[in-house]
Amino acid sequence: MKAMSPTRLLSALLTGLLITAATTACRRSASSVSPTGSTGSDTLIPGNFITTSGRFTHTEGMTRHLLDVTQSGTSLSLQYRSTEKLPSGGTTGSMMQGSTSVSSPTDPWFVCVESPERFWYFEGKSELSILRTFDASSGRVISAGKKTHPDSANVPPAVVLRLPEDMKKLLPPVEPHVKRPGL
Repeated sequence: MKAMSPTRLLSALLTGLLITAATTACRRSASSVSPTGSTGSDTLIPGNFITTSGRFTHTEGMTRHLLDVTQSGTSLSLQYRSTEKLPSGGTTGSMMQGSTSVSSPTDPWFVCVESPERFWYFEGKSELSILRTFDASSGRVISAGKKTHPDSANVPPAVVLRLPEDMKKLLPPVEPHVKRPGL
């Protein structure tokens, strides 16, 4: 597989901070997570929506995932790192970084954590992207009002519900959650 340049990777990361590890991950209507400086608190967990700058982490076994999100004006920067402790006592890891622009500092951008290695990213106006860190693939799912990626059929319902109405029309419809009476 050909390696992407760091600039293109994060452009794809933020223009593509999104893909899907579990089809139910972003379905729960989680409130937006706050950043953490603590290493003991998991915030990079499925279903969470990131809407503020900060460091978000998740640890599972010997693997630690970190996502640093920084917004300054209309610039949004992401840096993803994964480290794994080896039985020999050493560590191995990977890193992806880049930046993108949000349409306005006040537009409602978000990153949805589908898994600690798959993210959906909305820049606040008209682009939805996906990032899969486990295979370094990403891309725009919707750009300028057109579907541009085969993963558009896999957008989690919670992500679809947060999108503007004109973008929702480009994706499979989401069934409204209806509370059923207990037996």
